[in-house]
Amino acid sequence: MAKRKKRKAKKGRAAAKDVVGGVALANLLSDTAGKLLRDLAVHAIRDMIDAVRRRDDGATKKEKRDVAADVLRVLADRGPMPLADVVSVVDAGLTPVLQALHVMSELRLATIEPDAQTIRLTASGARTADVVGAGSANL
Repeated sequence: MAKRKKRKAKKGRAAAKDVVGGVALANLLSDTAGKLLRDLAVHAIRDMIDAVRRRDDGATKKEKRDVAADVLRVLADRGPMPLADVVSVVDAGLTPVLQALHVMSELRLATIEPDAQTIRLTASGARTADVVGAGSANL
């Protein structure tokens, strides 16, 4: 009977060792699979971000146009003009022209005449237009 108990105890310990070894192996495989999936996801996200950046680079290059300098050049070359004429001559769209005029107004480079709705350069705006290169504009 003692032999049976020893055999059962040995079998029990061996089974316990197998279970512990199986759990360790399962944990190792789970960790490895998790790391692999995480790395794949990180690479996929980086690739998508790079693709978006490449697509945006073309748009960003188009947006780097200095609309305020264009408005300065136009007003220096052609004199005071209504807003609609400035927008059509500069050909940068309404919002960028309005933003440029807002900045120019804050810096006192241009004034908007309320009665005639005309945009006029100030003396400092005219000097700035000379520095920017009013004569080199093809607008």
